Amino acid sequence: MSLRKHVLVLGGTGFIGSALVQNLLDSKQYRVSVLVNKSAPYRAFEDCNLIPGQLESFELSSLKHDPPNLIFHLARMAGKGKSGRKKSAEKGRKANLRLLKAGAEHFPDCNWLYVSGSLMYGNHDDELVDENTAYNPVAYAEEYSVAEQAFIEALSTKKVMMVHPPWIVGAASWFKHFYLQLASEKSIIPQYGTGDEWMNLIHVSDCAAMIRHYSENAEYGRAYNIYGPEAITARTFLNQLSEALDLPIKVQALDALEAASANALSSSIRLSTKYPEVKSGCALKYPEVHDILEAVLLPKNVHI
Repeated sequence: MSLRKHVLVLGGTGFIGSALVQNLLDSKQYRVSVLVNKSAPYRAFEDCNLIPGQLESFELSSLKHDPPNLIFHLARMAGKGKSGRKKSAEKGRKANLRLLKAGAEHFPDCNWLYVSGSLMYGNHDDELVDENTAYNPVAYAEEYSVAEQAFIEALSTKKVMMVHPPWIVGAASWFKHFYLQLASEKSIIPQYGTGDEWMNLIHVSDCAAMIRHYSENAEYGRAYNIYGPEAITARTFLNQLSEALDLPIKVQALDALEAASANALSSSIRLSTKYPEVKSGCALKYPEVHDILEAVLLPKNVHI
C-alpha cells in the first residue's frame, strides 16, 4: 500500500476546492479522494479517486476499506436569496453533524480542516480582526454560519481546525461577478461603499497552498485567519485595478444589489493573526496585491 497520506476533499470541484486538490496532487504527498456529483468535470479529476454522492447523503463508512487521514471540508449547500440560504444552511447543519458523528465512530484518528470565511467576523471598521475576535456573521455568512456551528463546537475535540480566508481572487467567483463583468460590459471599475473599507486579498492558488500548509503545520483545535498581503483599503484595491485595466472608477448604488451582496462588499474586515509564526512559514507565490491582480488579469487568464 502507498505510504502517501489519504485525504478526502468535500467541495473539491468548487472554486477553492479545485485549487486545493491540484495543490495536494502537485505535492506528491497525498492520495486524494474527492466527493463529486453527477455534473462534476470528471476528466479534470482523473488523478483522484472520485466518490459519487451528495453531502447530505454521503456515507463516510463507505471508506472503511481505505480510511482517510484528513478530511478537507469546503462544501457548502448554496441557496438563492435569504430564505434559500437559510434552508440550505439547515440542511448543511444536519449533514455536518452526521458526518462528524460518523467520522468519530469510523475514523477516530482522522482530522478535519473546515474552510470558513472572514465574513464570519462581521464589520469592524478600522479595528484589527484576529482569531480572538468574536463571530458576528454578516452578509452570506449570516445564514450559512448555521451550518458551520457543528465544526465550531467540534474544535474542542482537538480533531478539527477551521480557517478563515479573506477575499479570494481568481478569474471567477466574486471578482468576476462584481468587477470583471462590469469592466467588460460597461468599461468601468465599480466602487461599492465608501472606499475606506479594509479588505484582505489572496490569490486562489496561494489560498490553496496556505490551507495545505496549515493542515500540516498548525495545531488542531483552533481557528486561524489565513491571508496573503496585509490589509488594504477598498480605494487602494480599486486604484490598482483601475490602473491595471486602464478604466475609470465609478460609484455604484448599493441598493441595486441584493442585501447580502451589498453588506459583503461594504464591510470592513482587517485581518490579523495571533499565530504569525505559522503564517510566515508558507511562501506566497503572489505576496503583493499587484502581483495577485497581474496574475489574474494576464490575457491568457481573462479578457476584458
